[in-house]
Amino acid sequence: MAESSIHEDVSGWQVLDVSFHLEPELFRLWMGDRLEYAPPLRELVNPLKQDRYTHEATPTMAMRAVVQQVLNCPYTDMTRQIYLESKVWELVSLHLEQMLHPLQNPPQPSFKPDDIDRLHHARKILSQHLNNPPSLKGLARQVGLNEFTLKQGFRTIFGTTVFGCLHHYRMERARALLEAGSLNVSEVAREVGFANRGYFAAAFRKKFGTNPKAYSLVAKQQVG
Repeated sequence: MAESSIHEDVSGWQVLDVSFHLEPELFRLWMGDRLEYAPPLRELVNPLKQDRYTHEATPTMAMRAVVQQVLNCPYTDMTRQIYLESKVWELVSLHLEQMLHPLQNPPQPSFKPDDIDRLHHARKILSQHLNNPPSLKGLARQVGLNEFTLKQGFRTIFGTTVFGCLHHYRMERARALLEAGSLNVSEVAREVGFANRGYFAAAFRKKFGTNPKAYSLVAKQQVG
């Protein structure tokens, strides 16, 4: 179960609180015998005096990235549910790692609200210019950030590199175009920024586990 709320702190910033809750029995089932080898985690399933177990800690870069992925989930219906559930378990794993090895978590970079808006703008620019994206330097200049902040921000906020984000958008757009069936594989490759059909086919196969030609044929059969 997940809950979220928005409030304003004394500085006037809006803060989004997101919390995830797991039933103790579900956690026990997930952990299995591993609970026996991690005594600090046993208190998570023991009877508590308070309504909820709480553990104060600074969110790591990986945690922030997962939360942003949850807030910007690109899927719908059943796929959305599966995606969000997987992200909750990922957050649980990251939290447990932080509990067991607190000294191994280095300080995380922070970003101003304005910088975060600029990072989201940069990601939108990439999604709108798949076949002719700006260079890293050009993108940073376009959104008013330096290259270091841009690269670090993508890793922290979106959990991927600038190129990784662009590549994701390209592959998702390619899949949609192949499903639409109005373009052949070579045309789809050019539409999403691949000059070489072979490189495009290899990238598509790595992403989706099948080559674009076969994917296109299956899509057409399903429509027919």
